[in-house]
Amino acid sequence: MALPRVMLDHVTRERQHRPIFKPVSLSAGPGQVWHVQGANGVGKTTLLRIIAGIASHVGQCEVEGSIAYSGHQSGLYGQLTAIENLQYAMLWRAEQRVFDSKAHCAAWQVPSACPVRCLSAGQRQALGLLRLLSEGALCWLLDESIQCLDARKIALWLRACVTHVERGGLIFLTSHAAQDPLLNHVTHTVLLEGEHVVRVV
Repeated sequence: MALPRVMLDHVTRERQHRPIFKPVSLSAGPGQVWHVQGANGVGKTTLLRIIAGIASHVGQCEVEGSIAYSGHQSGLYGQLTAIENLQYAMLWRAEQRVFDSKAHCAAWQVPSACPVRCLSAGQRQALGLLRLLSEGALCWLLDESIQCLDARKIALWLRACVTHVERGGLIFLTSHAAQDPLLNHVTHTVLLEGEHVVRVV
């Protein structure tokens, strides 16, 4: 199996010909959890979107292995059921593997036969994370991933993330939630502030 790697060399995004944060350089690999920190509006989501390949940038961004991105917009199809959303996502998964959609929906207390538009915010968030799990990507980009989740779903999500890292996966995350248990597993930090990077550890 390929190993996930992300290499940034003086990467930033410009707005009106000015960088929104000082260029970032880093090298990330298997088994690491990177926490992108900073105040609202400083560019944390932008950095994740650059790594995901869905935001323009200057500098060099190289990614090895498959990527899955969980952002503020769920990307789910409201007219489809939870199961149908997962089945569709698995058409594009990075590797062939078994993913029991019904069992996961039951464990996460997401109504499998209910149209997504009828789900609560927490159920939609949980389904979005299940979709990410179903894709089998090597690198996960998580933007405030535990928002709207109850304690039980947070515990399930932590277990999935720890398992992913133990199997050689790579995670980049943002989180303003002090109770986010994944913060206890962070191995590296990128701290963004204003127009400069304060620290890459």
